[in-house]
Amino acid sequence: MIFNIFFSGKSDNDDCTLFSDHTLINRRSVKADPTTAYREDRDFLLLVIKSRVIAAAMTVLGFENKSGQPDNFPIPENLSNQSKLAKQQYLHKASAQIIDKLVFTNDSIEKALAEGISIQEKDSGKRFPCRFVGCSHTFKYDGKSRRLHEMTHDPPPIPDEQTPKSVQSNDDIYSYNCALLENGLFFMNFLDAVKEGDGSRIKYLLLLCKA
Repeated sequence: MIFNIFFSGKSDNDDCTLFSDHTLINRRSVKADPTTAYREDRDFLLLVIKSRVIAAAMTVLGFENKSGQPDNFPIPENLSNQSKLAKQQYLHKASAQIIDKLVFTNDSIEKALAEGISIQEKDSGKRFPCRFVGCSHTFKYDGKSRRLHEMTHDPPPIPDEQTPKSVQSNDDIYSYNCALLENGLFFMNFLDAVKEGDGSRIKYLLLLCKA
């Protein structure tokens, strides 16, 4: 699925794409169809994802170079003398900074919240309440009747999905690589679940794939 979406010969001249990277490092054994070269495609994809994780870490955490220090997430002076657990906690927090910035973007979080609110918006009677503060009317469906009723209020409530959003610049390379990171980390999580024999995690990941 990842190669179907992200690996295309049309992007050979575009920087930081799977196809251009495969040309740049001369991975001729990598194929568009992973079923014909699974090991080569897997190893190449893992290399690409890890390189982007490193680049993301350097950018988000504030590294000026490979031998520098994370200016945006300073390492405690005595961390080297602390326990293994303390070191892991620092790494987990640093990783969370990268995930929150580049993987779980605002758009994906807002979408998840909107879906959750839509489900939970129904009251105990399985009906949709009027969104005007103080109104006790409820509706069986979130449809035309509900909206027409809400328009009778002064001022009418504005649904969240109609709230104007700030215009954001469209950076195709950034969006492409954020999406690649999201899917690539998902794939790495799946490989780790298989390696660890974690059946519960495998089932959960397969359900996400099906969705």
